[in-house]
Amino acid sequence: MAARIIDRIKYCLQSVFVSQSVWQRINRPVYHPITKHFLRQLKGNRSGPPVIAVALLAALLLLLAVARAYGSVGSSVIWLLPLWLLLHSLICSGRWIYRIVSLISRQGRDGVLDEVSVIPPGRVFIYLAICKVVLHEEDALGWVTMLRKIAGGIVLVALAMPILVTLNSLETVDTSRLMLLLAELSLLSLVIIQEHKQSVVLLSLLPMALSRKLKGQIDGTCLVLVCYAVLQLLSFLIAIAGPATIKAIAPRYQFAVDMAAIGLAMTLALFLLIREVFIWSLWRTVLHQTNAESGVLRHSTHAGKPIRARALGSRVH
Repeated sequence: MAARIIDRIKYCLQSVFVSQSVWQRINRPVYHPITKHFLRQLKGNRSGPPVIAVALLAALLLLLAVARAYGSVGSSVIWLLPLWLLLHSLICSGRWIYRIVSLISRQGRDGVLDEVSVIPPGRVFIYLAICKVVLHEEDALGWVTMLRKIAGGIVLVALAMPILVTLNSLETVDTSRLMLLLAELSLLSLVIIQEHKQSVVLLSLLPMALSRKLKGQIDGTCLVLVCYAVLQLLSFLIAIAGPATIKAIAPRYQFAVDMAAIGLAMTLALFLLIREVFIWSLWRTVLHQTNAESGVLRHSTHAGKPIRARALGSRVH
């Protein structure tokens, strides 16, 4: 009974935080037999530098830009953290989007998607398998994820050390202020890691949601890239506008809000929340278009289930 209750709670949380559920599926290694078919197609269409090399170069350039911006605006540059992260994700995502769009459009031309539409979860299974193959090519996703985790740890340590040094020199400490600072530091580190996961989920779900419009590789890639950039920019603008709006309307309704204290934490939290709403909407769109069940993530991409591979017949082997 307890196990069923726990499983139900986990399922409810997965339904709310769709990005984490999709991320767990995408981030698993590729073992299913059908992926051999997609890997052969990828090997015949390799071009451009490795994703990890692009990610490292982009991180270095953005680090230099942040250092220069810090010299101009000081600590206020931390408010632009979501923007720096979005730029890094956008630079790294171009090749992934192109290859995912290419594989999805090719399966549509070859009739693979029509063949598996009769098998639950059908197209969703194919879409997720394609994303996993592309993202795990040359272990790119693992390396980029590790890079973000390292960056998050460095930021946490770099910002926490001056605070700890300052605390040692103070006779009295404002406990509430200290807890707020620690919460902001933790949230900063979380955003650096979580933004990457949400961006990967977004770039995976967008080709699925727009699959009916992906007629050609170049046109389809441009369409997905534009939608991806718009969603990323909207999430940043809404996150920045939220605290500013509350600060503007607070006097009208006669309630006091210390935006200097909670503004940054509110911006970061709103940034993650808005992106979660976008991801939930895209996932519901994918399920609606493919007539899939809402619990498809719990059973759609388990490794070693050969029924989907057999459905593709000779295309897999």
